[in-house]
Amino acid sequence: MLALAVEASPAWPWRFSARQRISLDGRSLSVEIGLTNEDALAMPAGIGHHPYLPRTPGTRLTTACGAMWQTDGEVMPTGLETDGVVDDLRAGALLEGLVLDNNFVGWARKARIDWPADDRGPARSLHLEAGPVLDHFVVYAPPGADHFCAE
Repeated sequence: MLALAVEASPAWPWRFSARQRISLDGRSLSVEIGLTNEDALAMPAGIGHHPYLPRTPGTRLTTACGAMWQTDGEVMPTGLETDGVVDDLRAGALLEGLVLDNNFVGWARKARIDWPADDRGPARSLHLEAGPVLDHFVVYAPPGADHFCAE
């Protein structure tokens, strides 16, 4: 368990605490994070994980979402798309050549990432699950990169 307590200051005028619990159980890793406003006034804040993962040939991401926010050149949302990439992800999208920096709504709060056997080891998978308040999903897969982010 990692814990942090911050007093109000000119740099951040609210008192808050944060915590992160990391646990291993067999072949499972669990990471829990929390942020608490300890101040009497409302505090703007957000906290989350940004898990960057290897994007090797054959990497596949599978998850169910209701729609994807399309974006413009500045990555600002322009409209919702309910097919295309949304259908690809539901069926298990190969990440090779997939370029995304998008937010998804109506997320089922579960995702699976599969990597085929390669020089790094045997075929393997990662299962992500999120709590009930986390029904948005973000995928960042920059062009030509050997990594992606699923959060």
